[in-house]
Amino acid sequence: TTFQDLGALPETVDFVGASDGTVFGRQPQVRYSTGNWQFSVENAETALASRNTVAPVAPATSPSLGAVSVADQGSNAMPDLVARYTHKGDFGHISVAALARQLKTSQNAAGQDETTEGYGISLSGKYNLSSGDDIRYMATYGSGIGRYVALGTSGDAVVDANGNLEAIDVAAGYVTYRHLWSDKLRSSIQASVLSIDNPDILAPTAAASDANKTIYSGLTNIIYSVTPKLEIGAEYMHANREVEDGRDGNLDRLQFMAKYSF
Repeated sequence: TTFQDLGALPETVDFVGASDGTVFGRQPQVRYSTGNWQFSVENAETALASRNTVAPVAPATSPSLGAVSVADQGSNAMPDLVARYTHKGDFGHISVAALARQLKTSQNAAGQDETTEGYGISLSGKYNLSSGDDIRYMATYGSGIGRYVALGTSGDAVVDANGNLEAIDVAAGYVTYRHLWSDKLRSSIQASVLSIDNPDILAPTAAASDANKTIYSGLTNIIYSVTPKLEIGAEYMHANREVEDGRDGNLDRLQFMAKYSF
Protein backbone atom coordinates (compact mmCIF):
# COMPACT_ATOMS: atom_id res chain seq x y z
CA THR A 1 0.00 0.00 0.00
CA THR A 2 1.13 3.55 -0.77
CA PHE A 3 0.04 4.41 2.79
CA GLN A 4 3.14 2.50 4.00
CA ASP A 5 6.61 4.09 3.98
CA LEU A 6 9.03 1.28 3.15
CA GLY A 7 12.02 3.59 3.59
CA ALA A 8 11.20 4.11 7.28
CA LEU A 9 10.94 0.42 8.19
CA PRO A 10 13.39 -0.45 10.99
CA GLU A 11 16.16 -3.01 10.59
CA THR A 12 15.10 -5.81 12.88
CA VAL A 13 15.33 -9.59 13.13
CA ASP A 14 11.53 -9.70 13.34
CA PHE A 15 10.09 -9.64 9.80
CA VAL A 16 7.85 -6.59 10.30
CA GLY A 17 9.92 -4.94 13.02
CA ALA A 18 7.42 -2.62 14.71
CA SER A 19 4.27 -4.65 14.12
CA ASP A 20 2.24 -2.84 16.80
CA GLY A 21 3.22 0.66 15.65
CA THR A 22 3.58 0.55 11.89
CA VAL A 23 1.46 0.75 8.76
CA PHE A 24 1.89 -2.49 6.83
CA GLY A 25 -0.14 -3.98 4.00
CA ARG A 26 0.06 -5.67 0.62
CA GLN A 27 -2.81 -5.34 -1.82
CA PRO A 28 -3.60 -4.66 -5.50
CA GLN A 29 -3.41 -1.01 -6.49
CA VAL A 30 -2.96 1.42 -9.36
CA ARG A 31 -0.36 4.08 -8.56
CA TYR A 32 0.73 7.26 -10.31
CA SER A 33 4.02 8.89 -9.30
CA THR A 34 5.25 12.34 -10.27
CA GLY A 35 8.14 14.14 -8.62
CA ASN A 36 7.75 13.89 -4.85
CA TRP A 37 4.11 12.81 -5.10
CA GLN A 38 2.40 9.43 -5.27
CA PHE A 39 -1.32 8.85 -5.77
CA SER A 40 -3.05 5.46 -5.71
CA VAL A 41 -6.42 3.74 -5.83
CA GLU A 42 -6.28 0.50 -3.87
CA ASN A 43 -8.23 -2.64 -3.10
CA ALA A 44 -10.98 -1.96 -0.55
CA GLU A 45 -12.21 -4.26 2.19
CA THR A 46 -13.86 -3.50 5.52
CA ALA A 47 -12.49 -5.37 8.52
CA LEU A 48 -15.61 -5.57 10.66
CA ALA A 49 -15.20 -6.20 14.39
CA SER A 50 -18.01 -8.03 16.17
CA ARG A 51 -18.51 -8.99 19.76
CA ASN A 52 -19.92 -12.41 20.61
CA THR A 53 -20.98 -11.77 24.19
CA VAL A 54 -20.82 -14.77 26.53
CA ALA A 55 -22.81 -14.38 29.73
CA PRO A 56 -21.02 -15.32 32.97
CA VAL A 57 -22.05 -18.68 34.41
CA ALA A 58 -22.45 -19.39 38.13
CA PRO A 59 -19.42 -18.73 40.32
CA ALA A 60 -16.44 -19.49 38.12
CA THR A 61 -12.72 -19.61 38.65
CA SER A 62 -12.10 -17.50 35.53
CA PRO A 63 -14.19 -14.84 33.77
CA SER A 64 -16.17 -15.60 30.66
CA LEU A 65 -15.04 -13.72 27.58
CA GLY A 66 -16.96 -11.55 25.18
CA ALA A 67 -14.90 -12.72 22.23
CA VAL A 68 -14.11 -10.10 19.60
CA SER A 69 -13.65 -11.36 16.06
CA VAL A 70 -12.64 -9.49 12.91
CA ALA A 71 -13.96 -10.50 9.50
CA ASP A 72 -13.23 -8.93 6.12
CA GLN A 73 -16.23 -7.75 4.14
CA GLY A 74 -15.80 -7.87 0.37
CA SER A 75 -18.81 -5.72 -0.52
CA ASN A 76 -16.92 -2.44 -1.04
CA ALA A 77 -17.34 -0.85 -4.47
CA MET A 78 -15.41 2.36 -3.73
CA PRO A 79 -11.59 1.91 -3.76
CA ASP A 80 -9.37 3.26 -1.01
CA LEU A 81 -7.63 6.51 -2.03
CA VAL A 82 -4.08 7.35 -0.93
CA ALA A 83 -1.81 10.34 -1.50
CA ARG A 84 1.83 10.58 -0.35
CA TYR A 85 4.43 13.37 -0.46
CA THR A 86 8.10 12.57 0.25
CA HIS A 87 10.97 15.04 0.60
CA LYS A 88 14.50 13.59 0.32
CA GLY A 89 17.89 15.10 1.02
CA ASP A 90 21.28 14.43 2.58
CA PHE A 91 19.51 14.35 5.95
CA GLY A 92 17.42 11.34 4.88
CA HIS A 93 13.75 11.72 4.07
CA ILE A 94 10.45 12.83 5.54
CA SER A 95 7.10 11.69 4.22
CA VAL A 96 3.42 12.32 4.89
CA ALA A 97 0.56 10.18 3.59
CA ALA A 98 -3.23 10.58 3.69
CA LEU A 99 -5.85 7.86 3.27
CA ALA A 100 -9.58 8.22 2.53
CA ARG A 101 -11.91 5.23 2.37
CA GLN A 102 -15.50 4.06 2.53
CA LEU A 103 -16.43 1.39 5.08
CA LYS A 104 -19.34 -0.84 4.16
CA THR A 105 -21.16 -3.88 5.53
CA SER A 106 -24.50 -5.65 5.29
CA GLN A 107 -24.14 -7.32 8.70
CA ASN A 108 -26.60 -5.15 10.57
CA ALA A 109 -29.85 -6.24 12.17
CA ALA A 110 -31.93 -5.52 9.05
CA GLY A 111 -29.45 -7.10 6.66
CA GLN A 112 -29.16 -3.80 4.79
CA ASP A 113 -26.00 -2.11 3.57
CA GLU A 114 -24.48 0.38 6.00
CA THR A 115 -21.64 2.74 5.12
CA THR A 116 -19.47 5.26 6.88
CA GLU A 117 -16.22 7.05 6.12
CA GLY A 118 -12.69 6.31 7.24
CA TYR A 119 -9.55 8.42 7.07
CA GLY A 120 -5.94 8.31 8.16
CA ILE A 121 -2.74 10.35 8.15
CA SER A 122 0.79 9.09 8.67
CA LEU A 123 4.06 10.96 9.19
CA SER A 124 7.28 8.99 8.79
CA GLY A 125 10.90 9.28 7.85
CA LYS A 126 14.56 8.47 8.32
CA TYR A 127 17.10 10.93 9.74
CA ASN A 128 20.78 10.28 9.04
CA LEU A 129 23.30 11.19 11.73
CA SER A 130 26.87 12.27 10.96
CA SER A 131 28.29 9.13 12.57
CA GLY A 132 26.49 6.88 10.08
CA ASP A 133 23.77 6.09 12.59
CA ASP A 134 20.13 6.87 11.80
CA ILE A 135 16.73 7.39 13.41
CA ARG A 136 13.62 5.92 11.78
CA TYR A 137 10.11 6.81 12.88
CA MET A 138 6.42 6.70 12.06
CA ALA A 139 3.31 8.21 13.66
CA THR A 140 -0.16 7.30 12.38
CA TYR A 141 -3.66 8.36 13.39
CA GLY A 142 -7.02 7.67 11.85
CA SER A 143 -10.57 6.42 12.05
CA GLY A 144 -11.56 3.20 10.31
CA ILE A 145 -8.01 2.22 9.32
CA GLY A 146 -7.49 -0.85 11.51
CA ARG A 147 -6.79 -3.04 8.47
CA TYR A 148 -3.77 -0.87 7.63
CA VAL A 149 -2.21 -0.60 11.09
CA ALA A 150 -0.52 -3.17 13.33
CA LEU A 151 -1.34 -6.14 11.10
CA GLY A 152 -5.07 -5.81 11.70
CA THR A 153 -4.91 -5.84 15.50
CA SER A 154 -8.03 -3.61 15.43
CA GLY A 155 -11.04 -3.80 13.18
CA ASP A 156 -12.01 -0.89 10.94
CA ALA A 157 -15.52 -0.54 12.34
CA VAL A 158 -18.27 -2.20 14.36
CA VAL A 159 -22.06 -2.32 14.01
CA ASP A 160 -23.54 -0.51 17.02
CA ALA A 161 -26.73 -1.30 18.93
CA ASN A 162 -28.79 0.77 16.47
CA GLY A 163 -27.48 -1.10 13.44
CA ASN A 164 -25.21 1.75 12.35
CA LEU A 165 -21.60 1.28 11.26
CA GLU A 166 -19.23 3.04 13.67
CA ALA A 167 -15.56 3.53 12.75
CA ILE A 168 -12.86 2.63 15.29
CA ASP A 169 -10.16 5.23 16.04
CA VAL A 170 -6.52 4.11 16.29
CA ALA A 171 -3.19 5.80 16.97
CA ALA A 172 0.16 4.09 16.46
CA GLY A 173 3.83 4.89 16.20
CA TYR A 174 7.42 3.83 16.68
CA VAL A 175 10.93 5.26 16.83
CA THR A 176 14.10 3.27 16.14
CA TYR A 177 17.72 4.28 16.68
CA ARG A 178 20.24 2.32 14.57
CA HIS A 179 23.89 2.40 15.64
CA LEU A 180 26.94 1.22 13.67
CA TRP A 181 29.53 -0.36 15.96
CA SER A 182 31.83 -1.08 13.02
CA ASP A 183 31.69 -1.75 9.31
CA LYS A 184 30.30 -5.22 10.04
CA LEU A 185 28.46 -4.84 13.34
CA ARG A 186 25.30 -2.79 14.02
CA SER A 187 22.39 -2.62 16.48
CA SER A 188 18.94 -1.10 16.72
CA ILE A 189 16.89 -0.10 19.76
CA GLN A 190 13.20 0.60 19.36
CA ALA A 191 9.99 1.60 21.14
CA SER A 192 6.57 1.02 19.56
CA VAL A 193 2.95 1.59 20.65
CA LEU A 194 -0.65 1.11 19.51
CA SER A 195 -3.73 2.67 21.13
CA ILE A 196 -7.30 1.72 20.13
CA ASP A 197 -10.36 3.81 21.06
CA ASN A 198 -13.05 1.16 20.91
CA PRO A 199 -16.75 2.14 20.72
CA ASP A 200 -18.92 1.37 23.75
CA ILE A 201 -20.30 -1.80 22.14
CA LEU A 202 -16.85 -3.41 22.48
CA ALA A 203 -16.37 -2.24 26.07
CA PRO A 204 -16.97 -4.52 29.08
CA THR A 205 -20.58 -5.14 30.14
CA ALA A 206 -21.88 -8.18 32.03
CA ALA A 207 -19.15 -10.25 30.41
CA ALA A 208 -15.46 -9.60 29.98
CA SER A 209 -14.17 -8.05 26.78
CA ASP A 210 -11.01 -9.14 25.00
CA ALA A 211 -11.07 -6.29 22.48
CA ASN A 212 -7.52 -4.96 22.15
CA LYS A 213 -7.02 -1.58 23.86
CA THR A 214 -3.27 -0.87 24.02
CA ILE A 215 -0.12 -2.65 22.93
CA TYR A 216 3.42 -1.49 23.43
CA SER A 217 6.77 -3.10 22.83
CA GLY A 218 10.50 -2.48 22.96
CA LEU A 219 13.35 -4.35 21.34
CA THR A 220 17.07 -4.34 20.86
CA ASN A 221 19.20 -6.37 18.48
CA ILE A 222 22.65 -6.96 17.10
CA ILE A 223 23.40 -7.91 13.48
CA TYR A 224 26.78 -9.02 12.14
CA SER A 225 27.83 -9.19 8.47
CA VAL A 226 29.91 -12.34 8.20
CA THR A 227 30.45 -11.69 4.49
CA PRO A 228 28.89 -9.10 2.14
CA LYS A 229 26.09 -11.60 1.45
CA LEU A 230 25.74 -13.42 4.78
CA GLU A 231 24.33 -11.84 7.94
CA ILE A 232 23.53 -13.30 11.35
CA GLY A 233 21.67 -11.61 14.19
CA ALA A 234 19.90 -11.86 17.53
CA GLU A 235 17.08 -9.78 18.99
CA TYR A 236 15.28 -9.47 22.32
CA MET A 237 11.72 -8.08 22.51
CA HIS A 238 9.45 -7.26 25.43
CA ALA A 239 5.78 -6.44 24.77
CA ASN A 240 2.57 -5.84 26.71
CA ARG A 241 -1.06 -6.16 25.56
CA GLU A 242 -4.07 -4.79 27.47
CA VAL A 243 -7.70 -5.53 26.59
CA GLU A 244 -10.82 -3.46 27.29
CA ASP A 245 -11.70 -5.09 30.63
CA GLY A 246 -8.27 -4.25 32.07
CA ARG A 247 -6.57 -7.62 31.79
CA ASP A 248 -3.09 -7.60 30.33
CA GLY A 249 -0.25 -9.94 29.51
CA ASN A 250 3.44 -9.76 28.65
CA LEU A 251 5.58 -11.31 25.95
CA ASP A 252 9.34 -11.84 26.11
CA ARG A 253 11.04 -13.26 23.06
CA LEU A 254 14.60 -13.99 21.98
CA GLN A 255 14.88 -14.44 18.22
CA PHE A 256 17.77 -15.39 15.94
CA MET A 257 18.32 -15.04 12.21
CA ALA A 258 20.68 -15.94 9.39
CA LYS A 259 20.24 -14.28 6.00
CA TYR A 260 21.99 -15.01 2.72
CA SER A 261 21.45 -12.54 -0.13
CA PHE A 262 21.72 -14.03 -3.61
